[in-house]
Amino acid sequence: GRTPGTRVGHPVRGMASFDAYQALNAGIVPSGESVNAAYMDVRKAKMKVDYKKVHEERKGWVDVTEVLQKATKEMKIGTMVHGPDFSLYEAMSALELMDPKMDPGMVLPKDKEVKSKEPLDPSKISVKLSGSQLIAIMDRSIALFVAWCNGNSFSHTVLTVLYLHPGFLSRSDIPPVLLAFVKGYLKLCSKIRFVVLKADVFEEEDFNSTSVGLALGEQFKDEEVLKSLDAAISSYEVKEVKKDSKVKSSEVKEEKKKQKEDQKDESQGAALGVKSRLVFIKHLWLMHKQLAARETKEGKNTIGKIEKTLKIVRATQAHASSECPGFDPSISRKMVAHAPPRVLQPPNNLTTMLYFLTFLKHIKRTLKIAHEMKQLEDVITYFYGLSVDSPGIVVRSHALLMLNKDSDLMGMGDVADLIRGSCMRFCPSTFAIVNTDPDVKVFVRRVSKPICHMLRLFSANRARQRRMIGRLLPEWYVLQQDASLLDRKAINEMHKAGIVIAAGSTGLPCTHPSFSWVLDCTLRLLIHHVALGFELQLFSPREYISSLWYLEYLLNCTVKNRMRMKKAIAPRWQKKLDLLIQKKSGKTKKSRRRKKKSPQNAKASAEAFMVEAMKDMCKGTYKTMQALQKLGVLKFEELPYSNDRVIFEHRFEEFHRVAQPVPLSYSDYEQHNNLEKLQTFYLLNSASTAFQSCKILAKEA
Repeated sequence: GRTPGTRVGHPVRGMASFDAYQALNAGIVPSGESVNAAYMDVRKAKMKVDYKKVHEERKGWVDVTEVLQKATKEMKIGTMVHGPDFSLYEAMSALELMDPKMDPGMVLPKDKEVKSKEPLDPSKISVKLSGSQLIAIMDRSIALFVAWCNGNSFSHTVLTVLYLHPGFLSRSDIPPVLLAFVKGYLKLCSKIRFVVLKADVFEEEDFNSTSVGLALGEQFKDEEVLKSLDAAISSYEVKEVKKDSKVKSSEVKEEKKKQKEDQKDESQGAALGVKSRLVFIKHLWLMHKQLAARETKEGKNTIGKIEKTLKIVRATQAHASSECPGFDPSISRKMVAHAPPRVLQPPNNLTTMLYFLTFLKHIKRTLKIAHEMKQLEDVITYFYGLSVDSPGIVVRSHALLMLNKDSDLMGMGDVADLIRGSCMRFCPSTFAIVNTDPDVKVFVRRVSKPICHMLRLFSANRARQRRMIGRLLPEWYVLQQDASLLDRKAINEMHKAGIVIAAGSTGLPCTHPSFSWVLDCTLRLLIHHVALGFELQLFSPREYISSLWYLEYLLNCTVKNRMRMKKAIAPRWQKKLDLLIQKKSGKTKKSRRRKKKSPQNAKASAEAFMVEAMKDMCKGTYKTMQALQKLGVLKFEELPYSNDRVIFEHRFEEFHRVAQPVPLSYSDYEQHNNLEKLQTFYLLNSASTAFQSCKILAKEA
C-alpha cells in the first residue's frame, strides 16, 4: 500500500509525503495545498537529488498497509485515494500492453539510428527505378496498407510511404507507372477510410482514422486515376520470347545465349510482377467502391479478378529487389509531433497474402448469404456468426453498410415488415389476431431501431460488446412494456370470441405472442453477455460456478419461452381462434395442407437443439465443479477486500435493467447451491445426466 501522494519505487516522492503519512496515522488529513507545495519543492530539487545518498539515509520504506486497510473499511466501492497530480488516463497510457497497436513504444538501442537520422525529403527521392525495385516498393506499400487495416497507426504505416506525400507528387519527372500506382493506392486508402467511418463501429484498436493531414487522393478524379492505371497496365504487356532457330555448337556462345535468356526471363518476370500489382490495386479499389455502393453483382465479378491476380502477385514476389527506397519510418516524428518513436515492422509477404485471401473469403460469404437470406432470423444469425469469426473492421463495416439502406434490410424489404413476419412465425396462433391492428404498425416501427442496434452490436469490436449490451437493455425494457399492452388487446379479442382464459384451463392458445418475441430477443442479448465473459476471460475461477448457473437459467428461460409458443391448442379453442383470425384478416378459410419442412424450419430446429445442448453443458459443468469443491479437490482462497456476494451483484448488475427474465440475486444462488445440503453422489449423477443429454441433442442438431 501507499499513502496519498506517494509513488512506489520513487524515494523522493516517498520523502515528500512522509509528513502526510504521519498526519494520516494521527487522524489528521493534510490539505491539498500543502501536498502540492511539497510536490513543487521536490520537482525543483529533482535534478539535484543524490539518489545514492537518499538510499543510504533512508534504508527502508514506511509500511502503510495497515493504514490503507483501515481506510478501505470506510471507503465505498468505486472510490480511490490518490495524489492531486494522478489521473487514470496517464496511468493507463503509461502501461505497456505488449500490443504494437496500443502501446506508445520506446526507442530501443538498435533504433538509435532512426532517431538521430534526419527524415528524408520526398522531393529528392530517386525516380530511376528498375522493375525489381518497383515490385519491392509496391509490396512494401501493400504490406503497410494491410498493417493499417489491422488497426496499426496511420503515422507508422501509410504515412511512411514517401511517394504519397505532396513533395513527391508535385514533381514532373515521376514515371507514369509509379504515378499510376500511387494514385490508385491513395484512392484505395481513401475508400477504406470512407467505408469504416460511415459504418462507425470501429474502436481505437480496430482502426486509426486520422490521415495526419495527408491528402488521400482527393485531388484526383476517379476517371483520371482509372485512365492512368489502364495506361500503365497496357505499357507493361509481356512480350513472348522468340526462340532462335539457329543452333550454335560453341560452348562459350551457348553460355552467353543462356545468360541473355536468363536476363530476358528476369526482365519479363519483373514486368509481369509490376503489371499484376497495378491490376491488383485497380481491382481492389474498384471492389471496395462497388461494395460501398451495394453493387453486389459487379463486386462478385471484381472479386474473381482479384483472386486470379493474387496468384500472379504471389508467383512474382521472388523478383522483388532487396533495395526498397522511398520509405522513412522517422517522418512521422516530423509531421506528427506527438507520434511515438516506435518503428513498425510491416507484415511479410505470406502474412499479406493470407490477409487478402481471408478478406475475400469473408466478403464472398457475405455476398452469398445476403443473396440467400429471406427472413430476419437469418440476418441476426449471420451477424452473430460474423461476430464470432471477428474477420476485421473492413469486412464488418462492409457487411453493416450492405445491411440497411433507406430502411431496406439486405435487399429483403422494409425492416418493419421483416419484424412483423418474424413475430408471425414465432407465434402464428395468436399474433394474427392483432396483426392488422394499427398499434402493431407502431410497435414494429419502434422495434426496428433496437433490432438495427443489435445488428450493429454484433458488427462491433467483440471485446466492447458487453458494455454495449448494457446500454441496449433499457430499450428492450420499454419494448417489453409495449408488447404487454399489445397482448392485452389480443386477450380481450379472445374473450369476446368466447375463448375463456382462466387458471387451470388446458390447451389454450398463447396469450403473450408479442411479449414472448421481445423476450426471446432480450434473452439472446443476455446470453451473449454472459458467454462473452467466458470468451474474454473476464471471470475468475471462483466465478465459474455462479456464472454457469446464471447462464443455464437464461438458456432454460429461452427453451421454455419457445416451447410455450409451440404447445398444442385444444380443438374447441382452435375453431374459435380460426374464426376470429378470419374475421380480423377478412380472408376466407382455405383447406389446410401439410407443409413440407422448409430449410428455415430445419435451421430453427437445429438452433433449438443447440440451445438445449448448451443448457445441459452448463448444468453438467457447474455440477461437476460443485462436486469437486465438496470433495475438497477444488478450493478457492478467501478474498481479503471483497466477497462472493459483492462480485455476483456487480457481475450481473446490468441484468436488472429489464423486467424479464426475472433477475436473480445472490440469495437465489445460495438457496439453490448450498453445498452443505447437497450430496456428492447427487451432484455427480446430475452432471452425468446433463452431459448425456447434451451428447444426444448435439447429435440430433
